[in-house]
Order: sequence, then C-alpha cells, then structure tokens
Amino acid sequence: MLLEKDLKRLLDKLSHDSFVEFSFGSSDLTFHNVDHASKIMVSTPVYFGGNFIPSSVRKCATQKNLFKNYSQINTSLSIDEDQFRISLRYLDDVENLNHRNFNDIIEEFSLIADKWRSILDENDKNDLVYIHTKS
Repeated sequence: MLLEKDLKRLLDKLSHDSFVEFSFGSSDLTFHNVDHASKIMVSTPVYFGGNFIPSSVRKCATQKNLFKNYSQINTSLSIDEDQFRISLRYLDDVENLNHRNFNDIIEEFSLIADKWRSILDENDKNDLVYIHTKS
C-alpha cells in the first residue's frame, strides 16, 4: 500500500525530474511527466522479446481493451520495436490524483500488468517450434 507521503514525494520528484522509477509488487513502475506536468503517465514492461517479438504476442498485444469489463482504469499497450519490449501504460491528469485513488490505481495497474505478462508469455510459448530428436 502506498502512503500519502509516497504520493507527495513522487509528485515532488516529478516536478524536478522527467521521470521517477520504483517497484510496487512484481512491477517496476516508471512515472513520467506529460504535458508540462499536468498529466502523469505510469508504465511498466510486460514483455521482453530478446531480439524478436513473435507474431502471436504482437497480435495479442494489439487487442484493444482486453480488460475493459473488469477494470476501472483505462490502460494501453505500447510496443517498443527497438528494444523488443511491450509496456503497459496509464495516463491521467495530476489534479485527479489523491492518496486514496492513487493507491487504487497503482494496485489495479499492477494487477493488470501481471495479467498481461501471463497472457503474453503464454502467447510467446505458442510460437515455440518443437524439434523432436531421436535418442
């Protein structure tokens, strides 16, 4: 659980830096200033492809609003072609954040990230080619 002082410290750091990183649960979260610090974007990696993003992973990642019916927050996936990485993102106005909803948002964001990691990992396994060898 995040405390009110954590939110204040985060917003203070963002007023000086363009981004702040910290861990929450199983997620490494990055907070970015957007639109001259009027908005905050939270992102976390949900898939690392090594040197390649398989087609089934890419196709799954392009599905819009997979968790829309189960989530109170609107998230999106971003594919970084240069890093072969897929990240989950959430964007909101800073003025909408207070201690209570910030904590709820971060908890839900982390849960959604864990679900995406599992789904994308399962899709990654579907693209594996199995080679049978004679013993």
